[in-house]
Amino acid sequence: MENFDESNFYGSSLVIFDDWVNASAKEHRAVQELFIRGRKIQNGVSCVYLSQSYYKIPKIIRLQCQYIFILKVPAKKDIKLILAEYTLNITIERILDFYKECCKTGQIENFFMIDTHSAEESGMTFRKNFNQFLVP
Repeated sequence: MENFDESNFYGSSLVIFDDWVNASAKEHRAVQELFIRGRKIQNGVSCVYLSQSYYKIPKIIRLQCQYIFILKVPAKKDIKLILAEYTLNITIERILDFYKECCKTGQIENFFMIDTHSAEESGMTFRKNFNQFLVP
């Protein structure tokens, strides 16, 4: 995907980028355009960027993401750095408790989900998997 071309998408589309963190800046240019402009294309384009390293994802892409799914982080420091990019109005200790509860060892099918655009008063910002809402 070298050039972003809006005419390549029609209807509702889902584009998944799997393990692109080692792609060059030139290769990422079209991906970044899609993340920025995809929602504005007729019927919308949803993008998913899968990575084992949050900070290897270009920052412009990270900032466009509405949902963050955390399955495993190597250290407490890493999750603190990830969450520092978002205004969540909750203590880091409480978020770490959520993460630990959601991602207990041996439960690979579970994940911690953060909706970065959800109003916290809606009670939908933090979730275990897709539908178990966590109340701060």
